[in-house]
Amino acid sequence: MNGIAELITAYGYIVLFLGVVVEGEIFPLAAGWLSSLGELDVFISMAVTFVGVIIGDIIWFKIGYRWGRPLLDRCGRFIWLKRSHIQALQQHFEENGKKTLFITKFIYSFGHSSIVIAGMARMNFKEFLKIDIPAGLLWSILFVVVGRFLGHSFILLSETMKNMTLAIIIVISALIIVQLFVRRKLTKKV
Repeated sequence: MNGIAELITAYGYIVLFLGVVVEGEIFPLAAGWLSSLGELDVFISMAVTFVGVIIGDIIWFKIGYRWGRPLLDRCGRFIWLKRSHIQALQQHFEENGKKTLFITKFIYSFGHSSIVIAGMARMNFKEFLKIDIPAGLLWSILFVVVGRFLGHSFILLSETMKNMTLAIIIVISALIIVQLFVRRKLTKKV
């Protein structure tokens, strides 16, 4: 974490921008922390973060749109994804895509993956932007402000977010396994 702060201090807003495009949460947190120390301007940090998150989201969406489905069609069987799963995912994004994108924007490490999935599901690009722009603005402000006011706990916050993500992934995986087990038992009885 301190390494990221040192990079941003050394190279300024360009590292913040590129970091937000590629990685996400940790860079605006670092910028907020640096703004509390007087190294960066908080409002410029928010603006750079906002531009970076929107450009990054568009790139991730286009990657999913262009290469996601062909990749899943060829390699999905290796990770137990069937065509029916992909169709269910597409239907989910047709019905609940806006809510899903907005909510996952604020869940550590789920933001980029849900955007790629939205692209794979062929979500309308204008509809994607209608939800992504306000969510990105709120996200930018929130993460810079959290970094600014919790800067003294920066490393602890980062580790907590990583642990929460791991816990969420474990819980979701367990729920999926239980669902598959129950479904298998019910189909055998019928």
